[in-house]
Amino acid sequence: MKPLKPTPGTYVVRAANPPDPQTLARRLPAAAVEPLAGDSNALVVRFDGPVQTDDSALVREIRQAAGADARVLPVLEDPNGRPVFPTGRLTVRFKKPVEDESLRAFARKHGLDLVRRNEFQPQQAVFEPTELTVRSLTEAVDEASADDAVALAWPETKSAYDRS
Repeated sequence: MKPLKPTPGTYVVRAANPPDPQTLARRLPAAAVEPLAGDSNALVVRFDGPVQTDDSALVREIRQAAGADARVLPVLEDPNGRPVFPTGRLTVRFKKPVEDESLRAFARKHGLDLVRRNEFQPQQAVFEPTELTVRSLTEAVDEASADDAVALAWPETKSAYDRS
């Protein structure tokens, strides 16, 4: 699996009740805000031009404008340059099927919450970082990937396609 890389200045905002895009755009005058097609709980925030501040400052600004329950994640780019939108979760494929207690121990060790097992792939499970900041999803994937019991870990994403 080829790595995904963050797209500078572009974020997905996820919340149970996200603010109206126009309201968020008024609160973030330097950014364009639009709904994420097919996902009623997500907005895409794009800062135009070169971004002059670090990601953590932009994330704080977006979170303050969007509300305390908002999760702000960098939009990622696939190897073909297409944007993919993280859900805030990661999937881990272990080298062999793992018992429930081992999954819980893995989650505790890596600061994750177990969301669900994959019913069709017993060696796979979905996790969510307990604390999610701009870099922590990528860091959680990297840390999980480095675990000796893990074959592969990747961020769970949604993609948007254009019909041509």
